[in-house]
Amino acid sequence: LEYNKLEAAVAQSVQIRKAGTIRYRLEGGYTDRNLPAGQLFTGEGSYDKKMPYNIVNTFQTMAPYEFLSDTYANLFLSHNFGSLLFKAGKFAPSVTIHNNAGWGDLRNSYTGTLTGFKTKEKFYFESGLQLDNILKINYLNIGYIGFGTAVYCRYGYYSYSDFKDNLALKFTMTYTIK
Repeated sequence: LEYNKLEAAVAQSVQIRKAGTIRYRLEGGYTDRNLPAGQLFTGEGSYDKKMPYNIVNTFQTMAPYEFLSDTYANLFLSHNFGSLLFKAGKFAPSVTIHNNAGWGDLRNSYTGTLTGFKTKEKFYFESGLQLDNILKINYLNIGYIGFGTAVYCRYGYYSYSDFKDNLALKFTMTYTIK
């Protein structure tokens, strides 16, 4: 196969004094030929009931390979308030809100027999609330391992008719150095 495939991303983290940290990642990709499914962009989904772990810079409510595209753009935006919103003694979970959006197109005809995939020609949206460090464990006096949870909701054109099918409950794990 002869083709060109380009992908690029820009990411930035901005600390806002007494308000937390805003992070964004804008990414996109382009291919210029008809390609088999394995060479196309696959929607960047990480939803799996058997492995409900929060994976950074992926769509938490989208299944892997749910969407195919030869051109795409995604925005992952989060605001981490740290422990500014809630603190009770040593219990100080970190609170983060997420807003993610994605678009994709399949302009070139797809070559293959794979069926059941979608294209995200309309925007794909999800938002989430993440609580990290609900449980924080000292690790060898050099840092802390934190465990938490997150819930995400899919909405917009690609949402499901049954509301509970739009929700994804995830587990989180962090590591911080003392």
